[in-house]
Amino acid sequence: MITNAVATDRRLSFGAAGLLIHLLSKPDNWSVSVAALSREAQEGRDKIYKLLNELIELRYARRTSVRDDNGKMLGTDYEIFDAPLPENPDTVFPDTDSPYTDFPTLQSKEYTKKPSNKVTSVNAQKRAPEKPGAIDSAFDRFWSAGLPKVGKQKAHTAFLANLKKSKRDAESFAELLAEDIEHRLLANQFGFDRLHPTTYLSQCRWEDERPEIIPFDRIVESYHRNLPNNVPVTALSDRRREFLTYLWTQRANRELGWFDEFFAFCASQQWLNGSHKADLEWLTDPNHYPRITENAKGAAA
Repeated sequence: MITNAVATDRRLSFGAAGLLIHLLSKPDNWSVSVAALSREAQEGRDKIYKLLNELIELRYARRTSVRDDNGKMLGTDYEIFDAPLPENPDTVFPDTDSPYTDFPTLQSKEYTKKPSNKVTSVNAQKRAPEKPGAIDSAFDRFWSAGLPKVGKQKAHTAFLANLKKSKRDAESFAELLAEDIEHRLLANQFGFDRLHPTTYLSQCRWEDERPEIIPFDRIVESYHRNLPNNVPVTALSDRRREFLTYLWTQRANRELGWFDEFFAFCASQQWLNGSHKADLEWLTDPNHYPRITENAKGAAA
């Protein structure tokens, strides 16, 4: 049974909610590929990956790598849940000795883990003969995943060599690589947008540890929504990303709701949005954060 929480969660886009409901309607241990979902939904695979990433950000889904006994990457598993999984079920602010002392209006939240359906995106089965043109089609999928289009012939040769070693069919191997590339680009992995495809393949970079995806766009959206009269954000500089990364990992416990509460509190403080009109960079500067929270504690005293 699908809970009302899924249908009423306004954080979910219509596309992500539809995909979530579709996946939850499947039997346990149902196996599927992104390509199959793309055909079924009549959407491009890039769109399916984007929706899956949205579900992961909101913790309706969890992604884990599947490896063989030798540690070689076989693919990816997705676990789908009918309610967001908490990272810490007790508090949104686990880094403080007294939770919720930073913001006097915050309320305690409790979560209960719900039953899940597991969706496996990769089937490690015996490799069947490739259909005519399947390898070229698979390479095109890899080639269009987002790396610089440099050295296509060398990349094609490297793709064939790694495909043979992988003992996988061409389509699933290309999906594995493309999903990995898209994840790393979305996570803004340093220097990855300049990595040549041949280098990526020859160094087996898909086996590297994956960086965390931080939902910068959603944090900025929260800032604009809660502080509409303050200085708008037109671009995210490296400095702003650094500040947001610090708050995301060290203060927010990777909770988007924390930023909603933080920016809402800032909106209630005249000294932050009056004549001063603090911008995103000032508000999220780690050096300014203690001053903001100390003001909150003083107001609550």
